[in-house]
Amino acid sequence: MDNADNAEKKVVDNAEKKRQPRKGVRESKTKLPEDDDSEKKDDSKTGPSKSGKYEFEEFDSQEEVLTLILNSWDLVNSKERLNGGKAQASMEPASGLTVQPVVQVQEPQKAEKKRGFFGGGKKQSKSSSAAGGYTAPQEGAEEASKAAHAPQNDIKQFHVPETFDEMVRLNAAMTSANLQYIGIMLDHFDGLVRDTCQLGQLQEQTDILAMRICKECKAGQYKLSEFKICVLASMRSLIPATWDTKHEKAWVWLADSIEAMIKDSLPLPPKYERPVRRFLNEDMNNKEMRDMGLRAWYRLFKKNDQVEILFKQSNERLKFIAEQALLYCQKIYKDPAGVNTEIQELGTKHIMWRVKPTYFQAFVQCLDEEIRELTDDVNVINGINWSLTVVATIMARTVENGSTPLLMAALSNDVKGLKAVLAEIPRGVRGRAMLYA
Repeated sequence: MDNADNAEKKVVDNAEKKRQPRKGVRESKTKLPEDDDSEKKDDSKTGPSKSGKYEFEEFDSQEEVLTLILNSWDLVNSKERLNGGKAQASMEPASGLTVQPVVQVQEPQKAEKKRGFFGGGKKQSKSSSAAGGYTAPQEGAEEASKAAHAPQNDIKQFHVPETFDEMVRLNAAMTSANLQYIGIMLDHFDGLVRDTCQLGQLQEQTDILAMRICKECKAGQYKLSEFKICVLASMRSLIPATWDTKHEKAWVWLADSIEAMIKDSLPLPPKYERPVRRFLNEDMNNKEMRDMGLRAWYRLFKKNDQVEILFKQSNERLKFIAEQALLYCQKIYKDPAGVNTEIQELGTKHIMWRVKPTYFQAFVQCLDEEIRELTDDVNVINGINWSLTVVATIMARTVENGSTPLLMAALSNDVKGLKAVLAEIPRGVRGRAMLYA
């Protein structure tokens, strides 16, 4: 219980850190709550105003909103870790979800018949038969104890979920939501929350979600608002002691922001997939694609001399890299989840090659300029640019998150810097830090 109390009291003030856009990736589409004192608010309600902007009158600033969301999310995750991956069940009733008690349904047992002369009557023990059917109190207690501890195969129990994912899936089943859509959202929800709170922005996650939803869910069989309902009900159930109106309004804003961004991206995959596939497979052959990629590299070398110093490969290798990038921008429409995993693995290799995240977006811009010279089809131009930007953002995110000070000091062969980094790490976890750098 002490660990649980410490977890609730722990405050992670990530909002004090300076939030800057990721290097080499596109600008954020997330709209944060604005802190404008010049506007006079006539209501104490929190919600979208006529201009479409959210009004947070109970909060001093947007920093407080993001900090409140992150602290409550860390509290839910800390409870799961303290119990070995399962959240500690709260004894307080949840305001968002009524959990039914354990219901035991047992079928009536058939009366056993004694094998007698005429097949009638009940079985009796020797002592009871000798006593004329009378059973001693001690023997009756032993039989009742055995019956109580006997395995009951016909009992059906209601499992109370103890983790966030389980609670969301339960609420989805109770509200008849699309479970496949809910599962897709759960796969990316942790990254959505942390990027919004720590960086103040969202980038490629909602585009990946839109691609997966379009590919894996049938149109008309899901509603974007279903996930918001399940999330709010689950958070109320998991942390009822700390949940209040401030938490409610902050999480409503987060869910509405994510839903609005996904709604903007949902029409793009079906609009761009066929034109992009037709342009890369039918309008261009393999040689033309590779030559266009080499010209894009030349453009990049002219814009940034440092890139040419880093990429010392042959022209054939540069053509291959550009060709793979174009193939990925086509493949991500068909298999967004698989491409997302492949790009993350590829981004890990770029950490070892010490490629700067800014180079990815610069290369996408050069490819976009080359494609504009080959075609006037707006859907082709925008479709390739959009999917390439998603791929580049995943690469930049992987490189930036994986480029820890410990790893970069080791790659640079900087002994002095490596010792300085290790000195800041507690002695008991230095080995683990070096192993998972």
